[in-house]
Amino acid sequence: MPDAPTMRPYMAFAGEPEHGAVLVLARDCRDAKPVAYGLLMALFDVDYTEVRVRRLREHRDWLLSLGNPRHLAAGRAHGLIDVPACTACGLWHGPLDADGRCTACAALQVTEAA
Repeated sequence: MPDAPTMRPYMAFAGEPEHGAVLVLARDCRDAKPVAYGLLMALFDVDYTEVRVRRLREHRDWLLSLGNPRHLAAGRAHGLIDVPACTACGLWHGPLDADGRCTACAALQVTEAA
């Protein structure tokens, strides 16, 4: 993946993020919101003023690796609707193990098994 130091991952949602969110890769929140609005409109009945973007500071490299390399290299904001999610909790906040679980759920299962 080309180095994209100016691009940042954002979670975008309307209402509560647990009800549906998309991943937007953009330079800043001003670039992220219009992209997020277009994606969320395709999924839900939302107004522009309802759209929220939240910068994701953890697992930046993994989240950026999910993006389009050409868009990242050009510094062009874009988004993803289908982000790989944990098979246990359904969230897509970080890398997944071989079984499709996030680190938190994988650790929880190891603790419960002990």
